Amino acid sequence: QQALGRLQVIIVERYITRVLSAYCRIEMSFLAELTGLELEFIHQTVRTMILDGKLLGSIEEDSGHVTLQHKEVRTDLHVAATEVLSKMKVAVGQLDSKV
Repeated sequence: QQALGRLQVIIVERYITRVLSAYCRIEMSFLAELTGLELEFIHQTVRTMILDGKLLGSIEEDSGHVTLQHKEVRTDLHVAATEVLSKMKVAVGQLDSKV
């Protein structure tokens, strides 16, 4: 029974995380509407996820919004592009100094 309850929590948290991945800021009532879950349950679950470090963000109690900070995912392509842009900046700076 306890394992089943834990599994349910994991499924709900993953579902909420997936829905929230599309937003930087969302109203709790809209999140409840999107998920089909009760507002108080959503509020409690999101609060617990933030406190447990499963979500990076904060709840604005007065407005009922959740503001999220998504972890930056750096792919090999992103790292390579950043390196190229850095080298271009240096090259442009050198050209500028010669003009």
